[in-house]
Amino acid sequence: MKTLAALLLCATMVLLGCGERNRVLLDAATVSSFEHSFFADAALEAVVRSALGRPRGVLEPAALSAIETLDATERGIIDLEGIGQVTGLRQLRLAHNQVRDLTPLRALDSLRVLDLADNRVFSLTALAPLSRLTHLNLDFNLLRSVASLRSLSNLQVLNLGSNSIRDISVLVELRQLQSVELSGNPLATAALDEHLPALVRRGVQVSLYTAAGQVFIPDLRLEAVIRRAVNKNLGGLTREDLGRISRLRITADDRVTDLRGINFLRNLRILEIAESQVRDLSPLAGLVNLGTLRITKTSVQDLTALTDLNRLTLLTLDEAAVQDIAPLADIQSLQVLSLRGNRISDLQALTGLTGLLRLDITENKVTDLRPLRLLQLLRVLHADMNSIADVTDLPLLRNLEEIHLAKNLITDISPLQEMDLRSPRILDLSDNAIEDISALSRLERMNDLNLSGNQIEDLTALESHAFLRTLDLSGNQISDLSPLGINGSGRGGRFGSLRILDVSNNQISDLSPLADYRALTLLRFLHNQVSDLSPLEGHNNIRELDFTGNEVVDLSPLVKMIQLRRIGAVLNRIEDLTPLFDLRSLEFVALSGNPLSNVAVAEQVAALREREIEVELVE
Repeated sequence: MKTLAALLLCATMVLLGCGERNRVLLDAATVSSFEHSFFADAALEAVVRSALGRPRGVLEPAALSAIETLDATERGIIDLEGIGQVTGLRQLRLAHNQVRDLTPLRALDSLRVLDLADNRVFSLTALAPLSRLTHLNLDFNLLRSVASLRSLSNLQVLNLGSNSIRDISVLVELRQLQSVELSGNPLATAALDEHLPALVRRGVQVSLYTAAGQVFIPDLRLEAVIRRAVNKNLGGLTREDLGRISRLRITADDRVTDLRGINFLRNLRILEIAESQVRDLSPLAGLVNLGTLRITKTSVQDLTALTDLNRLTLLTLDEAAVQDIAPLADIQSLQVLSLRGNRISDLQALTGLTGLLRLDITENKVTDLRPLRLLQLLRVLHADMNSIADVTDLPLLRNLEEIHLAKNLITDISPLQEMDLRSPRILDLSDNAIEDISALSRLERMNDLNLSGNQIEDLTALESHAFLRTLDLSGNQISDLSPLGINGSGRGGRFGSLRILDVSNNQISDLSPLADYRALTLLRFLHNQVSDLSPLEGHNNIRELDFTGNEVVDLSPLVKMIQLRRIGAVLNRIEDLTPLFDLRSLEFVALSGNPLSNVAVAEQVAALREREIEVELVE
């Protein structure tokens, strides 16, 4: 019989020799009974022999004690007798077997990691001496009590899912515990109302999804938000409850820090998180129906969880400490994306998001717009407050209607002359270092143009812009407004549609080119050299006028401005306020820093105030 067994073993070794040379595979059936030196279960012995690379022969205690890791997953093991000889074990994986009795494990006092998932364990008494255990998996067993875990003071990660456990009070005593899985257990009321919250308050990550449909939300403050959303103050939250929520808003006042459990809101369409202490977005990965996600002033950084949200059309990640946007590359459904106030420098991940209609990358570290050149449907681009100098690729975006590039490093805008004549309608190039604006001469259909804070002297390029409604030229080096003069071309003249004009902080002394700007409702020319307001006579639509820091003496040209409500006239040379009494719509006037006459100070100011006009005057 011994000879026959030896021959079988040799045959097996020959067959296996054609495979991996460094791996010895041994089926339990090849180990004959005479070689079972310690082990009652042939399948377990086979695993041990495989780990030692010793398919036959005596298993010396010294060799057994040298084994530190043993993987016996899904080997049909029933009996663990003999495992106590492997005294050096630090990791033992026994998942998916048929083990009932854990008594042989008592001797493994070096064990750190033990996986017993999907066995037939009903008692944990034998584990009590294993005080060095840090990771223990007991999912899918027959447990009713976990009281024996009390002595496992070093336990950090514990899986108890899908058992029959009701009492978890012992877990509160495990001070090193960091994570526990309790889904699929019939937890008692005390467990739900007292012990779980106690664990959460300590910072333990608790996962719970009960077979009865109740859902456990680890962060009690998130639970409160969800309860408000479903109008359910008492009783357990069920999957049915959470399925009714389509919109959820989490604010600073809610003080939520943990989103675990939000993944059960399967029908959530809109989620807003504002000024929150949330850091981990991984629970969002399961929100497959989410269409709108707004996260503002919340430092999330890692966006990996968003990768598979393929129904997301609107995503806001403003002031979220984001640097890497690579996880967004596959969200082809995105139409609106806002990334304001982050640390982003590389836009390459956006190259394939060809469905984008609106993009906001304001206040980042972007220098290169080339990755956007394929976004042919893009209509609105906000890229203020970056380090952009080159606008060469913008003309490729034929559908752009709004371009916002304020506070960048732009000096040359000549590439813009290649843009489609129908776009953009709104262009903001404020606070750059632009001198020459001749490239704008062809873009005659603009409605709003902001060129403030540059180094512009010549306005000739704007002569034909008949559709402008808002024009900001403040903070430049302009002395001559004559290119803006209206000579009657088109309905109402070249600038007949202009409503708002700001030419503050320039070197302008003559307003006569503005004489026919009858549609103006707001005019500002602060800190210039204007002394004569007569070109403004008859501007009946002006509601706000600010000429702070000029040389105006006479206010009489204003008397026919019947809709004028606010006047800024600080730091001029005004002495007499009589013309202001004809302004029936006047609500506010600032007059500090003028050489007002005694009569003006003593009588006229008081009379204006009696008419409930607010007069700002530092005397």
